[in-house]
Amino acid sequence: MFLGYSVLGYDSDVLYKTALLRRKFATTIFYGDAILDNVHCMNMELTREQMDAVEPVRQLWKDSKTNWLSNFQNSLDSGTIKTGGIAINGWKLKRKRIDEQTYTLLKSFGATDTEFEDWTVANNIDYEYSVHALADTIEGNGTVGTTSLDFDGWNLTDGDEQFMFWINLKTSDIPMAKDMTINDNYTTYPTVSFGTRQYESGSIETMPLTYNGNKYISELSELNALKAFINNGKIKLLKNPKGEIWWVATHNFSHSYMNTIELPYTIKFDWIQVGNGQDPFVGGAL
Repeated sequence: MFLGYSVLGYDSDVLYKTALLRRKFATTIFYGDAILDNVHCMNMELTREQMDAVEPVRQLWKDSKTNWLSNFQNSLDSGTIKTGGIAINGWKLKRKRIDEQTYTLLKSFGATDTEFEDWTVANNIDYEYSVHALADTIEGNGTVGTTSLDFDGWNLTDGDEQFMFWINLKTSDIPMAKDMTINDNYTTYPTVSFGTRQYESGSIETMPLTYNGNKYISELSELNALKAFINNGKIKLLKNPKGEIWWVATHNFSHSYMNTIELPYTIKFDWIQVGNGQDPFVGGAL
């Protein structure tokens, strides 16, 4: 199973045979999850009895009656398109937002890799993923799927740990730092020039609580974990429910207590943008 898609050899448990209406077809497209042992297109009509009698494992070229025959045996060979029998030895995973025209290569995998967690997507944005089989230097057509995130609160992760902030959440203004120089001279209006610096920053305040199966409680271990996380010096990815996303550095961690019996605490920290959140590679291997 790779991103919800299965690729197996022969001996499927269920056999699907479809008789198409009599007309000309220029393209055949398969939709949804499927396990394909082979696909055989013949320029001839068969009765239902003749179709049921066909043994797919033994399908061969039917002289001039076969338009194309694709047997899938852990390689990219397909009908008359040959790769020299080279077996699939890897995968490529690509991604694009639904409103983008081109894919970005996220990662290449070995043939036995079956799972990958993508931490770098924004909330409420539809993304399209494409998985391509590799046989030596030959890349197969992609198997495509679409997905999106839907969460509340603000999410902060460094790829190893992640925290959700949503209880008593307060966020600051998010100003844009942009260099601009105003030159007063002897003209009616001043002239202005802009530098290349352009980034955003802000702060987050929240009350971290842990659910112990009965109620929400304030634990010292959670405070220590958050303090270490904010101060670990790693580039992090910050996301909000609206779909904004930033690569950030975090600093100025502080906490304060409420003077009640259980001493719940509030934490606060600042963040500053260090990279374009649409670029999945700013955070390295995250």
